[in-house]
Amino acid sequence: MPKLPSKAEQPAASGDKHSIFSKVRVTAIEKDSLKGLATVVVADAIYLTGLRIVVGKNGPFVSMPSRKDKTGEYQDIYFPASKATRDELQALILAAYEAL
Repeated sequence: MPKLPSKAEQPAASGDKHSIFSKVRVTAIEKDSLKGLATVVVADAIYLTGLRIVVGKNGPFVSMPSRKDKTGEYQDIYFPASKATRDELQALILAAYEAL
């Protein structure tokens, strides 16, 4: 029987009671540098899916979903509006991944 991927779902406890992220779900995947996929609930209202946990030469990081444009370059489909929000999102997702 094939091994099922590990999954973890938890409230997004960033230590900041004003966080807009309410829940994080991570599924572990072992495919080259891809180590997992994440879904995040924003303000108990919107699901962001397709976030990828990737291990690069400087360690793990979160990659936003993207698509190829007409010039062949990849553009993020959605992205955090500030560096602080990106850092919080990445920290929450990586913490959930490490808890698997």
